[in-house]
Amino acid sequence: MEDIAYYVDRRAAGSAVVFCLILALAFLAFHLYLFPLIAEDPDLSVLFRSLARVTGIAGFAGSSALGVVFLCRLRSRKPYVLISTQGVYDNASGTCSGAGFIEWSAIADVRLSRYHNLPCVELVPKNRERFMQRFGWIERINRSSRLGYPAVAIRGPLLPVEPDVLVEQMREYRRFALDM
Repeated sequence: MEDIAYYVDRRAAGSAVVFCLILALAFLAFHLYLFPLIAEDPDLSVLFRSLARVTGIAGFAGSSALGVVFLCRLRSRKPYVLISTQGVYDNASGTCSGAGFIEWSAIADVRLSRYHNLPCVELVPKNRERFMQRFGWIERINRSSRLGYPAVAIRGPLLPVEPDVLVEQMREYRRFALDM
């Protein structure tokens, strides 16, 4: 069986970068131009003015950070997902990079799931605690089972293939590898 490599859907990633840039500029404009008008209104409470300030700053920072993530994905030359008879190379799940190479023997199940209301391919590790040790503390929080998140959720927006097709391909390769 030949390896199957999928790369980031560049059109989707480029659109996401542009959307995040527009959103960041909107939050910046809110913070620089509208917030001063809100701050001067004596009828508004201090709490409301503080929330407006925090919203502007957090919105700008969050959309900028997300734009950087999508830009990194857009510029990456690595496969987004690589399926081989040895295992899966995941560069799609997580914040900025995936879980890396995962051998089939370390995967208990491959299933179609939902993550943030989007269809995704979930790879269920046999030993979640040991598997999670490969990540830094921020990524472990992002993939925390206490928050209900899968350890590996390869999601759809930047995938150039439908998640259900990817699940079937992974299941086929996993069966082949485990039968060898």
